[in-house]
Amino acid sequence: MSFLMEISFPNVRHSGSKQLHSPPPNQHVIVAEKEDKIVGFACAYTNFDEQWGSLLDSLHVSQSMQRQGIGAKLLVAVAQYCKSDTASGGFVSLGGAI
Repeated sequence: MSFLMEISFPNVRHSGSKQLHSPPPNQHVIVAEKEDKIVGFACAYTNFDEQWGSLLDSLHVSQSMQRQGIGAKLLVAVAQYCKSDTASGGFVSLGGAI
């Protein structure tokens, strides 16, 4: 996830290199791309809490791409992924879907 250190999203604080370079197995990042550039991402933790289930930790869309439905698509993708029986770790990309 070193790409998170290279992209510029105003008001996004990077939470530390451990989380970026050694993510826990239940951390999932979904990336939205347009023309081979990252325009948004969502970070979720599946099975985060025994009672409440998964956690959407962050969802960000670059300022120039806001109000185009990207955040909504990321949210739907996270919900579908967390709900799936195959949620077992790794990354999912929406590349080309936007």
